[in-house]
Amino acid sequence: MTTEEILTLTRLAQKYPEYSRVLLDLIERVLTNGHLQQPETTQKAPAAGDAMPFPIEVFHVFHKGERTGERITGKLFSNATLEVRGRLFDSPSGAGSHIAGCQVNGLKWWLYEDPLSGQVRPVGYLRQRGLIR
Repeated sequence: MTTEEILTLTRLAQKYPEYSRVLLDLIERVLTNGHLQQPETTQKAPAAGDAMPFPIEVFHVFHKGERTGERITGKLFSNATLEVRGRLFDSPSGAGSHIAGCQVNGLKWWLYEDPLSGQVRPVGYLRQRGLIR
């Protein structure tokens, strides 16, 4: 395991407290057993969605109208249901449409920060990767 992978696990443990004990135990085992590797120059960058810990936080920031700058957050589950403000929706589109007050494509409307790469991506990327229905 490389130093970068350990840092990624540490960030995941901080962001997802429910997984922190397992992730920190893994880091401790790696460090204790001397399995730390130097990164290779040809090492493949982690693909977004690899080992995705669900539920993940999703968000939308309004860019127009009275709600400009307002940030809405929710939790996306692996079955593509989405919880927003204590209400569970059957799909990202259903949740987004309810919040926006008009029909939206939830796969493009909702965004998430990939915990491995740090990139902000639309939720549709998770479907393309086969990580949600």
